[in-house]
Amino acid sequence: MGDMLRIWRLARESVEELQNARERLISRYSGLYKLFLRILEMQPTAPTAMLNILAQTIEQGQAVRDAPGASVEEVKRSWNLP
Repeated sequence: MGDMLRIWRLARESVEELQNARERLISRYSGLYKLFLRILEMQPTAPTAMLNILAQTIEQGQAVRDAPGASVEEVKRSWNLP
């Protein structure tokens, strides 16, 4: 019974970790998409401040883009998957 409980907990933790990674990605891309729409509405010339926000958003996205992949790799290691 102890092994089954351990496996159940590991499975639950793995699913939660992957769901959290998914939610972070969706949130990040949703924010970027909304920002792009706002900039498109301001064409032909978007204010410098808006373009600066876009640049910051892209930099932040690049800084955290590998986190979901790391979560997947951690789950794979936990389950001894290739």
